[in-house]
Amino acid sequence: MAARADVPVIVVRGDGDRPAAGSVTAAVHGASDLGWLLLAAAEADAREAALRLVSVWNLLTYVSVATMLDDLDEIARRRVHEVKALADLVREFSPGLIVSHHVETGTSTPGILVEASVHTDLLVMGRGHRALGAGRSLGRVAHVLLHHAHCRVEVVPPAFATRVEET
Repeated sequence: MAARADVPVIVVRGDGDRPAAGSVTAAVHGASDLGWLLLAAAEADAREAALRLVSVWNLLTYVSVATMLDDLDEIARRRVHEVKALADLVREFSPGLIVSHHVETGTSTPGILVEASVHTDLLVMGRGHRALGAGRSLGRVAHVLLHHAHCRVEVVPPAFATRVEET
């Protein structure tokens, strides 16, 4: 359902008796995430919770012969700047919402996000376009979160996120 739906899908995970954390976490991948981040902001606002943008900077993604010549610190700084800019845009659309942002460094994006799910009420993520494969499918990170997150997980399809961004 989460892979094929044209609207956001919330998958209920975790312990139903868990106390509310008062936060919604958005798993940010990049600058193109604004559309579904506005939906995450609306979710946080409806829950009277804070919104936390978490981006994972996976060093292994950037290590190659080409990037050995580049400054990895500069690539990391660009990611931090990009996530901060997204947080600022979300604040503009939702001025009363408490929005924080964090870039986590590690080698397991799914592992870091599963750990983040311990401290939040809802983890929201966009479902990207998959160029290869037959039909719609979930990426590795979304698949792991749907099976191992400690909280509810909301998956937002790309077409829905585009419609939100246009408004």
